[in-house]
Amino acid sequence: MNRFAELLDRLGYEPGRNNKLRLLTAYFREVGDPDRGYALAALTGALSFIYPVVAIIVDRDTKLVVQGATGREGSFHTLRNRAYGTNVVAGVTPGKGGTKHLEASQSRPQTYQTRQQTAHKAEKSMANWLARLSRYITRSSIEGEYRPGPYQLPITGGWLPASIGQYTNWWQMGYLPVPPSTQSVMVEACVSAYAQTVAMCPGDHWRTNSKGGRDRVKNSALARLLRYPNDYETISDFLLNMVRHLYTFGNAYALCLRNDRYEIDELHLMKPEMSWPRLAFDGEIFYQLRGNDVIATRMKEAVFMVPARDVLHVKLHTLRQRFPVPLIGESPIVAAYEDIETSQAILRQQGSFYRNEARPSAVLSTDLTLDKDQVQALRDRWNDQAKGLHQGGTPILTHGLKVAPWSLGGKDAATAEMLKLTNEHIALAFRIPLQILGLGGATYGSTELLMQSWIASGLGFCLNHIEEAFGVCFQLKGQPDEYVEFDTAALLRSAFNVRIDALTKGVQGGIFAPNEARNLEGLEDVKFGDEPRVQQQVVPLSAAGAIPSAPPAHGQPPAAAQPAPHLQPPEPKPPDKGNRDDLQREVRNLFRLTEHIGRRRLTP
Repeated sequence: MNRFAELLDRLGYEPGRNNKLRLLTAYFREVGDPDRGYALAALTGALSFIYPVVAIIVDRDTKLVVQGATGREGSFHTLRNRAYGTNVVAGVTPGKGGTKHLEASQSRPQTYQTRQQTAHKAEKSMANWLARLSRYITRSSIEGEYRPGPYQLPITGGWLPASIGQYTNWWQMGYLPVPPSTQSVMVEACVSAYAQTVAMCPGDHWRTNSKGGRDRVKNSALARLLRYPNDYETISDFLLNMVRHLYTFGNAYALCLRNDRYEIDELHLMKPEMSWPRLAFDGEIFYQLRGNDVIATRMKEAVFMVPARDVLHVKLHTLRQRFPVPLIGESPIVAAYEDIETSQAILRQQGSFYRNEARPSAVLSTDLTLDKDQVQALRDRWNDQAKGLHQGGTPILTHGLKVAPWSLGGKDAATAEMLKLTNEHIALAFRIPLQILGLGGATYGSTELLMQSWIASGLGFCLNHIEEAFGVCFQLKGQPDEYVEFDTAALLRSAFNVRIDALTKGVQGGIFAPNEARNLEGLEDVKFGDEPRVQQQVVPLSAAGAIPSAPPAHGQPPAAAQPAPHLQPPEPKPPDKGNRDDLQREVRNLFRLTEHIGRRRLTP
């Protein structure tokens, strides 16, 4: 009955009715008797036992301890039980007491250890703990003694990480105790550009109709979630944070909660740095999600282990450095690490340079020869008039002194050019035009052309990638039958006169009905405006004669009907050449008929 147990397991995790019927058909076709008979009786409720064995009833309130939880089978069933909702609190494995496995503690295995051994270990652990506590209380701190990090900075504030104590001469080794951050001004500008732009585009659920057009679906679960993903975030908040997670960490995770009809009813974003996919031994995909305090408080659970069908996962390109491949994406920041570090190094160096006032903003020059005391006296008088409380004042110069501003040197210009180059490389990694970020570059004729250029490259991929992820999560048919589309019309709003001129030409050309063009501008429908219209000169000539003339004005006689132009009758077409055999046969018939008539006349 192991095959039947596997069937029940797969039926419990399969939501589709047709797939369940397919599993049942395959089971009864492949499994022979008597297992097939027992399975049929169990499924139909006809299986009974004279002396039934009392079973253990497990519900959501049951606390489950798994024996052998670290093994392959134990890990597999532990993940399945937790995904189903069972409260797995601990596991037991010989020699692994007190460790962590699958975010559950490993209890001391009483099955393999006697109570005397456990009690002895407990007494010894308590004694060691009390000894360490007494030494910590009674010890006196010695100045200059090494202490493990992290280390507080009392003057400047903040903390240094514990890794700074790994090397006592870290400044001589070129070791940077605080690693370079992936967040720079340029990276923040690129990530914010994507996140804020996608949040501006409303999404809709579309379905192709029988006429070749498409209809907006308004009553589906997906259509509702594209307006209100949950009760504490707007769709703008949801997309803003999701795209930010995508381009900062390479992955965006959202937990899908279903209603009684098994429809996705809520979407909750999770922290990508605290969530990742997991693989079962048979290749099934699960996700371990955490990082949303709101849903964790409501569900009374900090970590969620859910199957892949209940997770909206959007990821960028995958690399082979992160397991499991290809389920984890990488951010474009990885490709721009060196440029980010170069940019930060330049900024740190220049900041330190100007904070230490290593270079004056101007110098005082004179043709006179001054000794040391005179130079110091002039410097003091300058500081009295232009620094401290008198900062911003107008100093009075004597003895032929002149102020010479300090010009920008060649090294400073090269540094600025290098900083500009690193920013261009970061923008190139994110596939954002420099004009979007306000950093110059080739000019465009209008903002609409600039946005079209971005949509054709990086932004278009981002929108399509998110649309496809929604389609997979909600099991849509895909293009062109059923799909999700984010409207970019808000990004392509041109000038008013250009837009109205384009709509006018569309109505005159029969592309738009008048009401369709009015609705695009937010105007209400008008009477007789639902049908497209064309001008008379674009009507085919074959239909021009059937068009009635305009009625006469009030008080004027009707215009005389114009006679139709005289048309020459068409020339008769020459007879088609027949088949030679048919012609000969016809001639013979005529001769035979002539002979027959002649004989009748000659007969008295």
